[in-house]
Amino acid sequence: MAIQDILAHVDNTDSGAARLALSVELAKQHDAHLRLLLVQGDSQGSVEAYVEAIKARFEGQVSGLSTEWIVVGVNQKVHSTVDQMVWHARHSDLVVVGQSHPNSGSHALKKVEERLMLEGGRPVLVVPYVGQTRAGANRVMVAWNNSRESVRAVNDAIPLMQRADSVSLLALLSQHEDPSQVKNSCEDMIRHLKRHGIEAETQYLTVKEIDAGNVLLSCLADESINLLVMGGYGHHRFRELVLGGVTREILEHMTVPVLMSH
Repeated sequence: MAIQDILAHVDNTDSGAARLALSVELAKQHDAHLRLLLVQGDSQGSVEAYVEAIKARFEGQVSGLSTEWIVVGVNQKVHSTVDQMVWHARHSDLVVVGQSHPNSGSHALKKVEERLMLEGGRPVLVVPYVGQTRAGANRVMVAWNNSRESVRAVNDAIPLMQRADSVSLLALLSQHEDPSQVKNSCEDMIRHLKRHGIEAETQYLTVKEIDAGNVLLSCLADESINLLVMGGYGHHRFRELVLGGVTREILEHMTVPVLMSH
């Protein structure tokens, strides 16, 4: 899959600026069209003034790129703000969005990264509100378990991994799991990635299921990883988002960008 169309949510904050810088670099690397999505709910005052302030702040960064500005929000009565974001996400190759800040208080964007991941049908690159946000992603780690979601995430991340200096598949084995089956799946995926020009290595760790998220976060720090690739696990029923434990742990405590596919 080539990345030709990137949708990035931007706002007039420092974390929004870092998110835009990453999106711009990705657009340059992949010669992609960049759609900059603004949310009316982010604004203080009139929508027109907010949009102009955003454009004035960031116009120089996107100069020379193929770009367009999209405004969604509460004044468009047909759908909620996040519904509109999901709509635009479905017509993109990659969606870039920020990690929800626990103190943001933005009801319009509540759990936006979770809904985009579960409903958008496209890979979502979640950028932490603190920590590394470099676009280079020269050290990539894949959280691998041979699930459908994990397979989707790896294949969605191929264009990013092709530019990396190192790629590792980390298999977190449960204490009750047959390690030979997981190792066979890792070896097959290593061969698949090699056909795409990606030289990857494998790592295996046996962990208690309850500790898997913390172990993964520790591995990211210990190995100076700057992009995590993983399947996003969960479902969306009765207007309630239910995520798997590891997915929830990573989304709440991430310190590097995470590419998730569901």
